[in-house]
Amino acid sequence: LDSKMAEDVIDILHKLARSGRTVVCTIHQPSYRIFATFDKLVMLARGRLCYAGSVEAAPAHFKALHLALPSNENPADVYMRWLQDEAVLARLLGSAEDAACAYMPTGAAEGVFEQLSAGTYAIS
Repeated sequence: LDSKMAEDVIDILHKLARSGRTVVCTIHQPSYRIFATFDKLVMLARGRLCYAGSVEAAPAHFKALHLALPSNENPADVYMRWLQDEAVLARLLGSAEDAACAYMPTGAAEGVFEQLSAGTYAIS
């Protein structure tokens, strides 16, 4: 999709979500403009949950892990780069206590998707 069509699709998904429907979206390389419209963000690496929360709170979360967002860069691009950088990923996945990552055991994702479908999953 070109950027205009991608924005149109995201606009439709937002309308569906606001009408009470559950929307789960994966997107490859979202533009800054599209990424900024997301409410919640879930980041996974190697079967571990590295972040689940609001898009707005993500920079502070990663700053606490000594990972600051560079100025004038798309946060989505930076987050993907961090997940692909072995040194950064080792810090993120180092320990549940230090990196605020939790192991997602086999089958746990299905439970999350069931909760999303039922409208009972919440990220606080």
